[in-house]
Amino acid sequence: MDFEVTLREITARARAHRVVLSAKTPTDIDAAARRYAAREHLRVVRIKRIAKTALRLSAQDRFVLLTRLSAMLRARVGLSEALSLIAHTFRGGIQRTAERLGGYVRGGRPLDEALSALGPGAFPKATVAVIQAGYRAGNAARALSDAAAFEVLLSKARESAGKGLGSAIVGFIIGEVFLVSGTYWLGPELLHQGLINAYRNVIHIGPIYAVAHGVTILSLLLFGAVFFAYLLPSALRPMFPAAIDRFLARIPYARDISLARVNYVAYYSLARLIESGVRLEDAMTYSAESTPRSAVREDLLSARDAVRRGEPWPQRLRSAHPTDRAALSVATDRQSLVESLSAIADQYRDLYAHRLAMAVPALQTLAAILLTAAGGVIFGEMFLPFLQVIQHISGGI
Repeated sequence: MDFEVTLREITARARAHRVVLSAKTPTDIDAAARRYAAREHLRVVRIKRIAKTALRLSAQDRFVLLTRLSAMLRARVGLSEALSLIAHTFRGGIQRTAERLGGYVRGGRPLDEALSALGPGAFPKATVAVIQAGYRAGNAARALSDAAAFEVLLSKARESAGKGLGSAIVGFIIGEVFLVSGTYWLGPELLHQGLINAYRNVIHIGPIYAVAHGVTILSLLLFGAVFFAYLLPSALRPMFPAAIDRFLARIPYARDISLARVNYVAYYSLARLIESGVRLEDAMTYSAESTPRSAVREDLLSARDAVRRGEPWPQRLRSAHPTDRAALSVATDRQSLVESLSAIADQYRDLYAHRLAMAVPALQTLAAILLTAAGGVIFGEMFLPFLQVIQHISGGI
């Protein structure tokens, strides 16, 4: 449990200090607060348990906070002082987040742990992982600026994907429903109705039924392919992350949308750690810890074991593209290895944004095709019989 502890200096009109301390019970927090106050020569004024309700921070506010904090750290402003300045000069979510972060930092937590403690509503896990990589590498300012750039990229990708996504999905479902119902229910049912049933001998729409059945079967096969290639693996991924990742890696577009973001975090963190001088073996361990459960995480641990045994490690990155493994294999020194890893990370980042931006137009086009096919089937099976009957009756008159 986290508690916000308010303290003051011994003088009467001193400014209040707020820190966030963790303890298992209220009794433990009393003791921890007294120890902290004695160490800092302060007195405890109030102890308040922090509600479990997580902070919420928009992507735009998150970018502002990270950018401002990075700039002040580059200017050699202390972390606690920088967070206090942000809390006093901003309002809303930025102010609340900076205050909570400052409390964690003054309570003794490192910045990366403090960000993680705020929860994914304030800082998503991928963003925390990017910050964590640079922070472990000893460059907090760069970690924050890189995380801000990462946030902008993901925000733009989500924005482009969100435009028309709902209407495209609804159009796809409506088109499929109309196509299936028109082919297998509305059309056959109409032939058994009153006037149409009485003149069935003059109705000739066999070719229309054949085309309708062919188009419907093709659309069902397409839906099945999408379901088994994308939807079902996404549902099973939390249970079998590595196996599903290796399956998705063989499917075009799916590997770029589903795997690229995780791969970016993994290779980015590995590049930053090695660049800072961390041993390759340790860098792989830290990078794996920053990466969600996935195939690339298992690959990093396997590559680390290969390094320990003195064996070539790039080939252990089985989820990476063969060209990426080849680029890492020819890296002869630390600098060239960092450059190769950074290039691979940027490649996955750009692929993610590009594929996501293409997904919505493709889905919209597919929905339009299905709706057009459904309209053609419904016209052919429902209106042509009426026209043929009317033509026959008119000719008879």
